[in-house]
Amino acid sequence: MAVFHLVRHGHHNWLQRGFPGRSPGVSLSEVGVVDAVKVSEWLAHLPISKVISSPLERAQQTASQLARRLGIAIQTEPDFNEFDFGQWSGLSFPELHAQPGWATWQSARSLCRPPGGETIVEVQARVVSLLSRLAESHGDKHIALFGHGDPIKTALVYGLGAPLDNVTRVEIEPASVSTVEITAKGVRVLRVNRVV
Repeated sequence: MAVFHLVRHGHHNWLQRGFPGRSPGVSLSEVGVVDAVKVSEWLAHLPISKVISSPLERAQQTASQLARRLGIAIQTEPDFNEFDFGQWSGLSFPELHAQPGWATWQSARSLCRPPGGETIVEVQARVVSLLSRLAESHGDKHIALFGHGDPIKTALVYGLGAPLDNVTRVEIEPASVSTVEITAKGVRVLRVNRVV
């Protein structure tokens, strides 16, 4: 049995403004730094043996608090990276509303690929593949993975056996923890969007 604690990064200044996507230089805000400390305090009581993070700064900064507290190094994992929004990266919400395909992406993500980006199907495939590999190689360990809202949502709807377009019905707030267990019998969702 492998238990995965899927943690969304803390607050940053792009929230509510638009999609930073994989743009460099998006760091935690002052509130986000406090978020990272709180989530590390909450996770530290669990028997976590590995800390994995998306390559992006905001996820690495959030993960670093727990890694320091536990005295272990962060493993950077590209497969837990943010959704690749392609040409939509860095656009504000008013700019996104004017983009062809935006309405489809909002209502049926499985039918839309942001220009130059990836599909939600591709995101789920890489995230589920990562969790499966880790479950096989780490047995009954607890692992904390720090990343982003949409990749976490894809893991949760997979665990629930829900259609992929239901990702829009799942709320994953900054610095929240969602927990998934993978055993030989399958996947169970143990916790969703626990804000600490």
